[in-house]
Amino acid sequence: MTAIVERVRGTGRPLVLLLGFPGPGLVGVIAADFLVRELGMERVGYVDRSDLPPVMGVDGGVVRHPIGIFQDGRTVVIKSEVPIPPDPLVAMLGDVLNWAKVRGFDLVLLLGGVGERERMDLERPGVFRIFSSRGVKVSRGDEIGGEDLSGGYISGFAAYFLREARRRGVPAAALLAQSFPNYPDPGAAASLIEALKPVLDREVNVESLERESEAIRLKLKELMRQTTKVMTPPEAGAAPSYIG
Repeated sequence: MTAIVERVRGTGRPLVLLLGFPGPGLVGVIAADFLVRELGMERVGYVDRSDLPPVMGVDGGVVRHPIGIFQDGRTVVIKSEVPIPPDPLVAMLGDVLNWAKVRGFDLVLLLGGVGERERMDLERPGVFRIFSSRGVKVSRGDEIGGEDLSGGYISGFAAYFLREARRRGVPAAALLAQSFPNYPDPGAAASLIEALKPVLDREVNVESLERESEAIRLKLKELMRQTTKVMTPPEAGAAPSYIG
């Protein structure tokens, strides 16, 4: 069972939840971490499960849960600092969506990457958006940048997220940036944040993210290696992918 310990504050405005979990290019993690730092978001809770990897963060000699909940105004972020095996990840996601529905979030956005073989040739990665229902697209589509995925199929974690959100009646969308599959990709994260800007409470400048891209790649090299290991085989369901 997932434990969600939080003290998220009401703001009088609809709350928006952003999810950043390790996946292709670590795009969701990089984007979520940047927003937490750039906006000075307050840590307001954590998510825990007994079947998660035995890894804890440490701050000032005190352990902290590696899946944190952060808030700035109406924007709430859940981000993971560790790779999560597929089974506990999908179980945790279902509980997070149930919590989001009870809490009355106006929109839940999954931030992620989709592996692109020609990524090296892209100066600015594209961002694709997929909504959990037509109603969500009509009501919230104008607030989110990116290009609609017009046809084909998605598989893996993004598909699971959208299916479960739809089942629960939780308004949701997945934002997937073209990325290196197995290499930390701050450039893809920057594109993702640009698409997110209309949803955020405050203006965000991604120039610092782009300047720090090499340092971020080095810092996250081991997390990317562990994430790739956890995501294998691909049918395990952790990696969002697109079939045209």
